[in-house]
Amino acid sequence: MDEHKWVVKAVCFDFDNTLQDMDTAFGRAAQNILGPFGQTLRLDLETIKTALNNTWPSVWEEFMAGSRSESALYPEWFHRAFRSLDVLVPPEQRTALVSAYQSEFERTLSLYPDVVGTLNRIMAWQRPPNLAILTNGPGERQRSRIRDRGLEEVIPLLVISEEVGVGKPHPEFFHAALRTLDVRPEDAVMIGDTLDVDLAGGRAVGMRTIWLNRRGTAHSASEGADATVHDLAEAVRVMETWMGE
Repeated sequence: MDEHKWVVKAVCFDFDNTLQDMDTAFGRAAQNILGPFGQTLRLDLETIKTALNNTWPSVWEEFMAGSRSESALYPEWFHRAFRSLDVLVPPEQRTALVSAYQSEFERTLSLYPDVVGTLNRIMAWQRPPNLAILTNGPGERQRSRIRDRGLEEVIPLLVISEEVGVGKPHPEFFHAALRTLDVRPEDAVMIGDTLDVDLAGGRAVGMRTIWLNRRGTAHSASEGADATVHDLAEAVRVMETWMGE
């Protein structure tokens, strides 16, 4: 290999909806738990899902700001969603619903099919990079999910917002990861599904960025990433092109 070619020394992955398929788990848990519940209220499933999708960002922002605990996250989410539909769900009934939904959601979580092959291909490079997961969320919950997906030994570095004290896209979150990896920003790549969180933060500190647009979303701001791909295999090909391999 030409010693003057650029070499990626660290590849950083977002976790949720990049490595772990949250959308499918949400759909299945909604179908199996919220669908039957909605029938008792004469609410169709799509109406409930839309309400949940619309109210999640505000609850999540409160958690990320430290004004809402993890234990209150889902109960408040469901409360706001049903309130937006002018439906009053008694607290004890809501608690049971949240518990059933969370159990089904966790049961159906899985990695995307391209994850294992992608990691194997990267580690087969002549100069394998360090691998890291950079994720926003509660520390123990994210560690548990990463462990359950079998990634803990494959990707040794986990950087989680609750443990760092600040989350993506804050520059300090990315600087903390880079310090632990002991690499310069320009030698690291950030791969994620959100332009304004994963990639804006990575790019702000000088990392190369790849937008993983699994949903095929049309977005005029895709130029905010150095490359746009639709699966992880394509992301590997982009990095290999950058390295001239």
